[in-house]
Parts: sequence; structure tokens; C-alpha cells
Amino acid sequence: MYRQTATPLVPLPLYSQSHRRLPLSRPPQQWYVLYTKPQMGQRVSCDLAGRGLETFLPMSPHLRRAGRSLRREPLFPCHVFVRASLTDPRWSQVQWTPGVRHVVTFGGRPAPADDRFIA
Repeated sequence: MYRQTATPLVPLPLYSQSHRRLPLSRPPQQWYVLYTKPQMGQRVSCDLAGRGLETFLPMSPHLRRAGRSLRREPLFPCHVFVRASLTDPRWSQVQWTPGVRHVVTFGGRPAPADDRFIA
């Protein structure tokens, strides 16, 4: 917003000096479990990480022979952990990410996973 005067345009301050700006607080984020389509856990994890969300896909320490190559498998097949807030506008993106079947719920509400289990 600019003040129009005979002098050149001068930007108006958004806040007067007497008002202190309050830091923007982010809503608390928790870990939630997503149930994915088979073989889609890594793709879902990469898609959500590309959207700026923290994900966790624990992999088994054992290798499995897949044809001529060795491959690591997810520790929990068809499950991806995502750290988000239910009030975050990106939550709808989490639910509609290609490969996600549904969010694990308890009593009709998304069930947060305890932080102690995510290492």
C-alpha cells in the first residue's frame, strides 16, 4: 500500500512500531501411518518428501533376491509414516497422493503414531 503525495511514493509500514510481531506458530505435527497399494511405499514416500513433508519408510536389513539382483524390502509392507498436522493445508495432498489407499484410523479419526516408535 502506498501513500500518494506530491513527493515520490513511499511504502507505508504494515505495522506501527508500537505493535510487536508475534512469531507464527506452526500447528503441532505428529506421525501418521498411511496404508498404500502393494509395491507403492517407496513412490508414496518420495512424492510426499517432494511436497515438503517428512516421511519414514523403514527398510528390512535383509536383502531379497529379485531375479538377478538383490533388493531391500520395506519392514512394514504397504505402510509409510508421514509427519504432518491435520490442520495443515497439505493434509489433503497426503490423503490424495497416488498410491495411498487410506490413512490408518482409530474411531474414525487418523491415529497418530507415538514418536518413540519412529527412530
